[in-house]
Amino acid sequence: MLSKLKVLNLSHSHGLTRTPDFSGLPIVERLIFEGCRSLIEVHHSIGQLERLVFLSLKDCKNLRNLPSSICGLKSVENLILCGCSKLEELPEELGNMRCLRELLVDMTAIEELPLSIGRLKNLRCLSSSGCKRSTSKVWYPLYWLWSSIREIPNSITLLPTSILGLSSLRELNVSNCNLLDSAIPSEIGSICSLQHLNMGYNKFCSLPASISRLSQLKSLQLQNCSRLQTLPEFPSSLKELDVNSCESMESLPYFEKLSSLQELNISYTNFRSLPSNIKCLSQLLSLRLKHCTSLQFLPELPSSLKKLEANRCKSMERLAYLGNLSSLQELDLSESNLYSLPGNISHLTQLHTLRMQNCRRLQLLPELPSSLEEFDASSCESLERLSNLGSLSSLASLDISESNICTLPACLGSFSQLQFLNINNCSRLQVLPELPSSLTQLFANGCTSMKRLSNVSNCHNLAVLFLDDCDMLAEIGGFENLKSVQCIHMERCNNLPNNFKKSLIQGLCGRGIFNIFLPGSEVPDWFSHWNIGSSVSFEVPPLLDGRIQGLTVCAIYTANDKPKEFTIDMNGNAPSAIIHNKTKGHFCESLPIMYTIQDNHQHDLWVAHIPCTELEDQLEHGDEIEVTVNIGTQFQVKKCGVNLVYEQDEKCSQSNSEAVIKCSSHLYADVIHEDNSVARTGVKRGLNEVVGLQGTFKPSPLAFTVTKLIHQRGNNDDGFNENSHKRQSMEHRHEEIPSSLALRNQKFLVLDDEEDIPKFYPAHHTLIGKIFVSKPYRRQAGTEALPKAWNIHHGVHVSPFLTDSYLFKFNHVETQDVVENNP
Repeated sequence: MLSKLKVLNLSHSHGLTRTPDFSGLPIVERLIFEGCRSLIEVHHSIGQLERLVFLSLKDCKNLRNLPSSICGLKSVENLILCGCSKLEELPEELGNMRCLRELLVDMTAIEELPLSIGRLKNLRCLSSSGCKRSTSKVWYPLYWLWSSIREIPNSITLLPTSILGLSSLRELNVSNCNLLDSAIPSEIGSICSLQHLNMGYNKFCSLPASISRLSQLKSLQLQNCSRLQTLPEFPSSLKELDVNSCESMESLPYFEKLSSLQELNISYTNFRSLPSNIKCLSQLLSLRLKHCTSLQFLPELPSSLKKLEANRCKSMERLAYLGNLSSLQELDLSESNLYSLPGNISHLTQLHTLRMQNCRRLQLLPELPSSLEEFDASSCESLERLSNLGSLSSLASLDISESNICTLPACLGSFSQLQFLNINNCSRLQVLPELPSSLTQLFANGCTSMKRLSNVSNCHNLAVLFLDDCDMLAEIGGFENLKSVQCIHMERCNNLPNNFKKSLIQGLCGRGIFNIFLPGSEVPDWFSHWNIGSSVSFEVPPLLDGRIQGLTVCAIYTANDKPKEFTIDMNGNAPSAIIHNKTKGHFCESLPIMYTIQDNHQHDLWVAHIPCTELEDQLEHGDEIEVTVNIGTQFQVKKCGVNLVYEQDEKCSQSNSEAVIKCSSHLYADVIHEDNSVARTGVKRGLNEVVGLQGTFKPSPLAFTVTKLIHQRGNNDDGFNENSHKRQSMEHRHEEIPSSLALRNQKFLVLDDEEDIPKFYPAHHTLIGKIFVSKPYRRQAGTEALPKAWNIHHGVHVSPFLTDSYLFKFNHVETQDVVENNP
């Protein structure tokens, strides 16, 4: 079988010290021994593999030499030795590998390539990046001390003059090899086929003049050549020139001959100005001037330019002219000392990205081009107002965080493409105008003057809302229309009333995955299951005629010790809720899509809704469920809770009435009137309206068949009915529901408390249905808690343990189906 083997891959065989004898592999074509860190010897029989075309010994860190027989491999095209950090030399007769096209010896200890390398007439790629003098020699520390005192770099020769014979060489990489001037062949220009030359991170002060004869050279990398002072004339074929961080460079090349140049990077240099003939670069597409701290102004630039980076140019206070840059698409002027932008910036009809963050002196903005899609003016401390933005119909991202903006323009609502808005730490901003319906992310952390976030009802696509540290915030207008929201952060918004927080959480239940972070020290009292600590267990109750839509999980947490902000990481510090169905043996983990939690040593509340679609199986009656909450290693979970949310019921139908209640699976109902107007209200209040207390029904006995009623832990202040409204409702009901009303079996009525029973069911009536009272009897339970004068039918089931909070649905039925006289 081995005699027919064509590929042998023993990569990452960490115990392999010697390769096998290859004489039994006559037709093998590919040998791969990558990452064999213990390998110290390659068997000499490798020279017999006449069909071998690919050999990789990458990252064999203990390999010190290669057998000389390797030079007899006449068919090898790719020889990969990069990462063999102890390999100090190549076989002298390497030039016999006549078919070799790629030789990679990066990050090895090779100090000089063999002279025979010039015979590799088919070699196209030679890469020896990071080849430096070996540090394993005993005398090296003394040499290093001597050379550093004399300011002589630890240089190597590396390139023999025979390299000039590589007539097919297209790519040469000798970066980061500590090369001095003498290490570069003066006639390097003789390699006429060379297209890509990388000589960055070296110690030479100048380049050979012959480089101008590289007539096919397209890319020249000279970044971080900190001693490079002058540049020779370059060939007109050059398309990319990178002299980034060449701190000693005194002048730029003569640009008029670089007619093909497309990318120029002169970042981190000390030029005070650019040569005026830079406008002659008629093909230039990208100009990078990052951190040119001495650069004071820009000359006229070529109109072909598409990308201009001039960020962190601290000395630049003005831009003379930009109007001719009709092709410019990206402009970065961040961290400069500009007071304003030139008015002709509006002529840049192709500009889609403008970055000006940390321009602390910027005071005014001219009219910006309508093509703009991304505008970043964050940390512009002197910017107090936004004007001339009305034409930005294409704007998709706006960042004005940490500025002194007092108001936002009213036209913001008309930005139909705006998806991202960041106003973090705009401490003077008090009011937001109407926001566009296209908005998906709103960041308003630290807006300490904002008391009310209004007009979010139009934000149907809003998925992420951050409002941390908004001390004065007490209300979010129209939050019930946030149908797409998945994450809300309101930590340290300590002015939020409890009933608003409750309404916010309940209003989002059943709308898919969502996460809310806000202040709180108690599990909401309408949660059906809760426990002290980080886990809670429960059994799924009978589902009657409905199914569970999902679980709402909450956790009360606080910081452990030292304050430290964290975001998503790979070490298990992400907030998570693990749902374990012990009955079926299934696990599910839910994590927020986006979050930042900061330790502040106060109690906070995380609420997450997990639809059943995220679970492996639908929850069923009798399933034993354990939910475990983890906020992260820096936090401690004090309490946690779970609430079951049921599928949204079908819209109730009502044939002969003037209103319909559409019951949801939480504690609200939408009362739909005959004019199709909708009012969201509590379930009990909605029921009262349908019965006629506040609606237009004639005073007649109406009843409902309640098909699902699920007990939840109650709340003394449920936020649905104030006491005055409650008393008024009782009076109306007493007038409108006749005393002869009784319920057939399986017909339900929800009463507000035990005091309703004697009011509406006189003692001489017999109850044959089921009554559920909303507040618990304080002293007794069961039928004994009812007035003694009542005749209790043996089929009556009284549940005094129910509380103010209900999940239920009901269908309207005709009066005669539920009412019977019982004198």
